[in-house]
Amino acid sequence: SEDGLGIAGQADEPAQLRRWLRRRFGENVRVLGLGVAEGQPLPFLDRGFLHLLSPHQDPDRGVATVTFRWSIATLEQPTLLTFRMQDPLDPRREIMSVDCVAEEPGVYELTLDFPDQVFLPADPDTTALIYGMPLAPPPRLWLTVGAGDRVTLDGLRIEIGRIPRAEALPQASAWRKLLLKGQFSVMSEPRPWMRLFTELEKPGVDGTTIYIRAWLDELSGSGSRGRRYRHGLESLFETVEQCRLLAPDDEVIRQYHEWIFQAITRTRPWQVALPEVPGAPRWAVLLHQAWLGARRIPAWWIENRLSVESGELGERVNDDTDMLQQWASYPFVEDSPLGRSIRDAGGKLAELALRLYLSDDHLNIFRHSPHHSYEEGINQLATNAWWNYGDPVHLERAMRAADSIRGLTVQAGCGHRHFPGTRIQALDLHSSPAAETAGNTLPLLLHPAYEVAWYNRNPAALDFYAQWADAWIEHQEPGRYATDIDVETGNVVGARADAVGHGGYRTQGMAWLGIYEITGDRRFLKPFLTAVDAGDRAMLPHYAADFVYAKPFRDHLRETGKMDLFPGYAHYVATGDTGRLEEELVRALAESQRFEHMYTAAEPYTDRVFTYPFRAVFNSYLGSFTARNIFPHNLAVSYEGLGQTFAALVGPADARSLRIRFYNFAKGPAEGRMRVWRLEHGRYRVRVGRDVEGDGTIDDVIREEELTLHRFAPIDLTLPPGQSTVVDIEQIERADDLLERADLALSPLDSSYEEFATWQYASMLRVRVHNIGARAAENINVSLLRGGERVHHVVLKRIEAPLDLEPRVVEVHFPDAEVGDEVVVDPDHTISEIAEHNNRLVIRASGLAWPPE
Repeated sequence: SEDGLGIAGQADEPAQLRRWLRRRFGENVRVLGLGVAEGQPLPFLDRGFLHLLSPHQDPDRGVATVTFRWSIATLEQPTLLTFRMQDPLDPRREIMSVDCVAEEPGVYELTLDFPDQVFLPADPDTTALIYGMPLAPPPRLWLTVGAGDRVTLDGLRIEIGRIPRAEALPQASAWRKLLLKGQFSVMSEPRPWMRLFTELEKPGVDGTTIYIRAWLDELSGSGSRGRRYRHGLESLFETVEQCRLLAPDDEVIRQYHEWIFQAITRTRPWQVALPEVPGAPRWAVLLHQAWLGARRIPAWWIENRLSVESGELGERVNDDTDMLQQWASYPFVEDSPLGRSIRDAGGKLAELALRLYLSDDHLNIFRHSPHHSYEEGINQLATNAWWNYGDPVHLERAMRAADSIRGLTVQAGCGHRHFPGTRIQALDLHSSPAAETAGNTLPLLLHPAYEVAWYNRNPAALDFYAQWADAWIEHQEPGRYATDIDVETGNVVGARADAVGHGGYRTQGMAWLGIYEITGDRRFLKPFLTAVDAGDRAMLPHYAADFVYAKPFRDHLRETGKMDLFPGYAHYVATGDTGRLEEELVRALAESQRFEHMYTAAEPYTDRVFTYPFRAVFNSYLGSFTARNIFPHNLAVSYEGLGQTFAALVGPADARSLRIRFYNFAKGPAEGRMRVWRLEHGRYRVRVGRDVEGDGTIDDVIREEELTLHRFAPIDLTLPPGQSTVVDIEQIERADDLLERADLALSPLDSSYEEFATWQYASMLRVRVHNIGARAAENINVSLLRGGERVHHVVLKRIEAPLDLEPRVVEVHFPDAEVGDEVVVDPDHTISEIAEHNNRLVIRASGLAWPPE
């Protein structure tokens, strides 16, 4: 500490302080200067504030404390006093304030001990800055004293506790980073800094000449939102660059700085760090490291933000369901523990949405735009039907939503069926909303119909979906790809010149691909074939994995000599060359290494944690990528029990063959299983062997067998350590179409077990038997087993198929059931079904559950 300062008269007000003095405390502020002077009285004639400015401070010294000493000679009544230390680098805010009550005359002393502070260096190195100087007021302390009534503080002295700058920097940097995190987090939903990309598109502007301060002035004149964002951006830009000057080598600050100014920094090179793994293919090392980086994102949120009781992740349900949509593919790479936690959160969020945000029709209660309506929980109902394959309750929720969404459509002036407008709610089912414009993100509302049609080719869901797709496809033509239609007239009122399927954040194109993948009907690819022939290829990077597995599209490119258009993973599937895929994986790995903090501990809004940069990772492991606004899931395979030590590269893969290249990085064997999803029902030759030459083919067969395979069929797998292994599957004989069968199903969500249920029975097992298949089931045996022996059974005459999207359920009761018993539908396997893992429930002390397969 040094000798104290006293009041030295009126203060000169630096311009940077004057603005905030008046904005925060009004025009009639009173500012006094501090100096080496005798303690002068500080009189308050009424309630209010007085502001004190110190002389210029030495930037080589830090500030640890401020001590106030004063006396009060007379006091009419107990009086509230407040003492505040304003932020020396940011006059918008204070660092610390203390309120106290002077109850009687006397001598007082008060010390404010705040996080140590420093001023900006006198001669800073500004080479890393983008927003640029000035970033803070001159190096002076601004203190505020307030009183709640008339009082005079006699002989006021102020002592500044100074410490060496190096000693103060750790706390000063931590304080500034805390402010940075808060400012970033609250602005992460609108992300107004992304508008800098638009600024860079202006003629004559590049990443080195853009002048951001002038851009902020333009932003403030661009409407109410621009004015609102301008002040937040100004504060954020100053704070992140202050952090850069205070701690230039801090890795977290670097990430914030490059992320916020990514319009300028994204093109800067980044060298990925790769472990040395002798003998491992480069694609495998890149893929495995990129997966581990991508995996750390949901793992962090689950560990730090997940409410295990409700499934919430810290924002509103609509934002949290968006986050889970971003993680849609993760459970298929790692089933447990990561995938289990994600699926469990999805189930609980759906229950919350049904209770708070969705009507009995499973539509949003409050009127929203299409994507906000979808995010109220419709998205989660649909995704849960996929994540919990074969669970009838989840599928029937999607059926209910699909049926309701179908009921929203009307006949447009062009003769097609369209949604009447882009603001919807459940009440529209029972009213007649005016015909407006169809477009925007309405394709997202097809997600429930997609899940139902994908599961069993439900004719009602498919017909609705196809009518929507045909209506839009008819309006697509080169140079004018329709995105908006006037419903009353049927005329196109919005179009893109060079981007087919771009409507609604590209959900339009994804929806066309979704119905193609269900039906295999070439007509749903027509817009893409037309566009690529016209030279419009903007859609290729976004849909490439879907295109390469769409045989008509792939054949068309081969016939026209355009196979080289495929990027990344799609190019690998088409050619077998991993070069472009490795480039994609380098970018994915660079994203996780360069910005991991921004996806996790920076805690942006949960609907702003995107996984699109890791598209190549999931395409490689699964053969497809599903995420927010990308609901089709044409995955070829999923994995269970293999842990986190393997890389897998899928492809080629179609309905009759599948090849996967594996590499196990563990020191011991990785044992688990894979499930096939794209293969049609049939007999297959399965070969597993070593890839000695590294060309993706088997050189040394380890195992060969014939298996009956179909969607969801498991294949046991053992991956030797430190080796490249190939699994090659080829169809020998085609069997019946699995999706034309019935599907009897039980769910732990709507069946129940109660002990001491009535005075007549010691317990009661209530079982709801569903048919979620494509045809009726007859003579259905439902048995209660104890120790493998049948103790009760009933035979149900018939359960129809839900072809009209109405659930078909029959309820059965078994008295005197016990913990450990199993209830089984069709125990003798007399009925051909889509799935059979959903035919059993076991009674556990914790409740009902599907038994392990």
